[in-house]
Amino acid sequence: MNLPLLSHGRNSAEDVPKHCRISAERVPNQCRSSEEEHCHLGASGSVMLQLCGTLVTALAAGWAVSQGHLLFTMALPVLALRQPDRVRAMAAALAYFLVAGADILHVGPYLATTESASLPLWLFWLSAAFLQTLVWCWCWDKEVRFLRASLALTLSALPPFGLIAWAHPFHAAGVLFPALGLTGLLCTLAVLEAATRKPEILLLAAALAFFNHRDVEPRSIPWSGLNTQFGDAFAGDDPLGVMNAVARATRENPAVVQVWPESIVPHWNEATEAFWSDIISDAKRRGKTIVFGSTIGIPDPLRLRLRNVAIIQGREDRLPVDQRTPIPGATWHPTTGTGVPLMVFASPIRELAAERAAFLICYEQLIAWSYLMLLVDRPTVLVGMANTHWVTATSIPAVQTACLQSWARLFNIPLVQAVNR
Repeated sequence: MNLPLLSHGRNSAEDVPKHCRISAERVPNQCRSSEEEHCHLGASGSVMLQLCGTLVTALAAGWAVSQGHLLFTMALPVLALRQPDRVRAMAAALAYFLVAGADILHVGPYLATTESASLPLWLFWLSAAFLQTLVWCWCWDKEVRFLRASLALTLSALPPFGLIAWAHPFHAAGVLFPALGLTGLLCTLAVLEAATRKPEILLLAAALAFFNHRDVEPRSIPWSGLNTQFGDAFAGDDPLGVMNAVARATRENPAVVQVWPESIVPHWNEATEAFWSDIISDAKRRGKTIVFGSTIGIPDPLRLRLRNVAIIQGREDRLPVDQRTPIPGATWHPTTGTGVPLMVFASPIRELAAERAAFLICYEQLIAWSYLMLLVDRPTVLVGMANTHWVTATSIPAVQTACLQSWARLFNIPLVQAVNR
């Protein structure tokens, strides 16, 4: 009996109904789509995780800098320039600057009572952080090309960006390379440039700072910085108390140059000079020089304009030293021309008691531009004067002191600091 042969080859597929064949063909495609979707979701999750990690690191670095730990400023070039795209570079830099400068918001309530601010401090805080971020965002390059970090560091330190460049990595130069001056600054630039390619170099820099954290011993000078607690010295509530303190120090303090804080004498004019004449004459007889902060009116019938200065009287009389960079929008009002004028290239140097003294007043102590000019001026003494009674609850005074100490270490010169709280 002959049985028909069953074909399991070509004819078997033809025997399958058409709609079944189409469904079978769709199964692999559906699997591939599902796998691609899972891969896409996994990649998106990885990107978000990386972004969150970057932002947390940037926020932590900014907070550490805001507490006066200047070595953490070196994280900025790595955080901003090693991102895979420009948006994430911008997010990292903005987070860093917002946190590093957040304490400036505490100045707002005080300025509101004095009606001296031309714009809200929160707007200055946001604007300054955003403008600094733009520099790093513009210098970002996907391939992290050579000198990109150096370009960003230089542009952000020089005017106009340098006028708002708090938390700048150059502040770490004195921590890393004390007593090396310009060489130390260039070495810091080289370390930061290299770190954008090999971030582990930052660990070596931290180790260098740890082992190199020795106290640089500059030569001793007969100068004295006197800290006070006169409160709101701008209000001039206790002029006799200030005079008595200065007179007592003139008699009892052996220092030949005595530096007092910013604006302990609210206004300096002919009447004020006559009021202080006895103390100044006594200091001259004793061979001592008094330096104190005050303001001098600028004649202008239409606008209120002032110079925030250091007055130098006694054995050596010198021209007042102007604050070159007042707080934008708070004491310097570029849109109205009122307040304290900007004097970016004015000299902070005065020859005093056989020294070349560089004076930095208040906000100037926070920005790198103030110190970069000293590379040309070559001072032998660094003098910091500030009035911080309205920000005593913040870390701004600690950051000011840290910046002054770092640059004094870099230049290997004595630091004289006077602060009113």
